[in-house]
Amino acid sequence: MPDGINNKWLKDGEIPVEFEDSFLEVVDDFTSSSEYGICELLQLPRGATIATLETRLTRYQDEFSVDLVICDSLNLLAPVRKRNSRTEETTETVKEAQNIVKTFNNGAGVSIVSPWQINREGKKQSNQSQSYSTEYLAETHEATASSDLIVALLEDPQQQGRYARIGASIIKQRDGAKAPMSEVSVDYGTSLFSDNFNPPSVVRSSTSVSSSMDSLLGL
Repeated sequence: MPDGINNKWLKDGEIPVEFEDSFLEVVDDFTSSSEYGICELLQLPRGATIATLETRLTRYQDEFSVDLVICDSLNLLAPVRKRNSRTEETTETVKEAQNIVKTFNNGAGVSIVSPWQINREGKKQSNQSQSYSTEYLAETHEATASSDLIVALLEDPQQQGRYARIGASIIKQRDGAKAPMSEVSVDYGTSLFSDNFNPPSVVRSSTSVSSSMDSLLGL
C-alpha cells in the first residue's frame, strides 16, 4: 500500500474492503508502538480562549512532556476580554500564545504552530508576483511580529485531486534566513508533504501556480 490510507475514507466511514486489514494494522501500530511518542488530540469546548488552551496543556504536562502544540487555529479562539475590535482581540490572543511559548513548563517553553490566512490584497498580489510578504497576514500585524517562523503556501485551485504541487516559501525566520518559493508535492489523503514525492497522477507544470494562499505560523 505505497500511497497509505486515505484520510477521506475515515471521515466518510467507507474504507474499501481491500484496505481494511491494512487499516487495522495501522491502528494496532499507533496503539501499541512507543516509537511515535504521545500524540494527543484535543477538542476544545465552545468559547474556549487561549487561557483554556494553556490550562489543558498544563494538565497534560503533569502526565507527559509536551513538546509541540498544533492549534487549528489561534484566530478562532474566543478573546479572553472583549475589545473594541476583532483585530485587537486577535492581537491579544497571539501575544498570549507567545507568552505560553516562552513561559510554559516553568520557563522551559513549548513550540506552537498554527495556520493563518492571507488577506485579500495579499492573494491578489501573489497571483501577479508569485511571491509573499508578511504584511499580508490577515487580521493583525501581531501574527508577523510574534512569530519566529512563517511558512507561506501557494496552491493552484485547478488541482482538485488527492495529489498536488504547491509553492512553499519561508517569509520569516527569526534566527535564520528567508527562503525563496520552492515546489513541494503533497498527498492530501495522508497529509504527506515532500520535496521528492512524485506520484504518476501529478504532472509537473511549467507554469507558475496561483490564487489560494495561506501560511503557517511558528511561535
